[in-house]
Amino acid sequence: MTTADFARVAQCGEAKARRLLKALVAAGLARTFRRERTVMYWAVATGGRPDLGLEGPVAAVVPEIDERGARQLATEHARGKLLGLVGQGETFERAELRHRLVYRLDFEERVERPVFGGLLGKRSDQLLGSVYVHPRTLQLLVLVPPTGIFFADRPAEHASDVADLDGVARWARVAPGELSIEESDLTARREPGEVKRKIEQRYGVVVGTVTLAFVPVWRLVLRKGAGAGYRIVAIDALTGRAVTWP
Repeated sequence: MTTADFARVAQCGEAKARRLLKALVAAGLARTFRRERTVMYWAVATGGRPDLGLEGPVAAVVPEIDERGARQLATEHARGKLLGLVGQGETFERAELRHRLVYRLDFEERVERPVFGGLLGKRSDQLLGSVYVHPRTLQLLVLVPPTGIFFADRPAEHASDVADLDGVARWARVAPGELSIEESDLTARREPGEVKRKIEQRYGVVVGTVTLAFVPVWRLVLRKGAGAGYRIVAIDALTGRAVTWP
């Protein structure tokens, strides 16, 4: 709502409405953002993030590794002193869960495959599937459980052959306000129409719907020595493997 909207609903003047809204923001019950030049307010209790263009529930992968598991994995990544004597060893400081944005593209694809090595010719299949695309680099997300998550331009000959979140991850529909969203993923993302065209050109598929999805990643903060500096290690919350997220 704008201040004028709130004043109309609350049946009061705009000066009083402005005071009430500021009090709600100060109490953490409301937040603000700008829509062009207009200041907009929204209630935190709704679970929405209209400042990021997210007003309804979104699809998010359910983490398989909780904070306790992330803490245990941090000990495996912490570096000790060189030869046990030189340098500063690392200790666990904290684990921060972040939800990273990907585009989910549902597609239809025609694939021709040889039958018995080509002895019986080829078989043409019409396939349905989905891929997950980085919102800025437009690389495809690949998930191989022993290896973890990584991104590649063309990880398989056919889009339907890309190993990713399908059949591996558990999904939930959640309010965006409940997620720790990496906001730069949304502000720097490419437009859905551009993403659709690029993937259709790359694979020769017909893309149907393009939707937003969020993947959980743990940021492990490791302290050097007595606090001289910190190092961050990112691990995906599905396999616990280190991940480089562009």
